[in-house]
Amino acid sequence: MKDLISEKTTEMKKLKKLYNKEYIIISIYAVATVLVILLLGWLIYFIGGELRGLTAFLSAVLKPLVLGLVFTYLISPLVRRFENNIFTSVDSQSKRKIAAVVLALLIVFIVIGLIIGIVAFTVSRSLTAFSPADIKDYFVILNDQFSRFWTTIENQLASM
Repeated sequence: MKDLISEKTTEMKKLKKLYNKEYIIISIYAVATVLVILLLGWLIYFIGGELRGLTAFLSAVLKPLVLGLVFTYLISPLVRRFENNIFTSVDSQSKRKIAAVVLALLIVFIVIGLIIGIVAFTVSRSLTAFSPADIKDYFVILNDQFSRFWTTIENQLASM
């Protein structure tokens, strides 16, 4: 009987280690947020009476949420690596995590800035290679192709 009781208490201790009130509270807030967003979406749909309003609302709300989740998922390994390797000397875990997140975001923004700079430099060099006469010739060719395309569509419609 004592073995069974001690076994149960060790199992309870293991479960208590896995059980974290902070994560449960965060999960409850996340579920409540999703429910409020859905409730607002349904209200807008029934008040407005159009499906277009609901899809626009959901897309406006869910796009940043999904992008944030994807960004968090992608940057999480980098933050963990910084937290465990670089900022081990920091005493507080919260300060260590904040420093790792700031460093990871700084690196990501620098990389994005470099990519945008390279693309802008390449595009500006490509645009300076064109002369106004070349651009005019491209518009003439484009106009000719569009008129041929339109004529083909008119012929196809007439044959139907």
